Amino acid sequence: MWDFNFDNISPIDEPCTRHKLFDVYEDVCRISPGQDQDWTVGTEMRQMCLWEKQISTPEGLKEALEDPILRHRYVVDGNIKDGTMREICKTKPLEDEDVKTKLMGVSGKRRIDYILYRKDTPLAVQNFSFVTRLATLTDHIPVTMTFSSQQ
Repeated sequence: MWDFNFDNISPIDEPCTRHKLFDVYEDVCRISPGQDQDWTVGTEMRQMCLWEKQISTPEGLKEALEDPILRHRYVVDGNIKDGTMREICKTKPLEDEDVKTKLMGVSGKRRIDYILYRKDTPLAVQNFSFVTRLATLTDHIPVTMTFSSQQ
């Protein structure tokens, strides 16, 4: 897994999404530059929330990743515009006028950790999962994938 510290959908990271690396390597979570698969989940936690009770255990973090509202609360959205540490670390989830969480297509989708494979190596993804054992120890959510070879 590679940590690039840019995501595929935030406006600030758009130049990185067109890097030549993606001509050689496949990212199964990505449809095209600026567009991820609907099923993707972000991998960068909101640092201001890391020690909240809800996600302080592996079980609580797992629950939060599986629930769109909770994920939006705890995982950075894919709408970063200026890329400053303040914006990334301090931005709260969007809320509507009734102070209820407002989900968007980019809610909880800042995916800065990638598993890539060479495009000329035919692989099929069999399974993927998130490692929640590191709850409260990191602001990244490790991802694992199991591949099978077509060769």
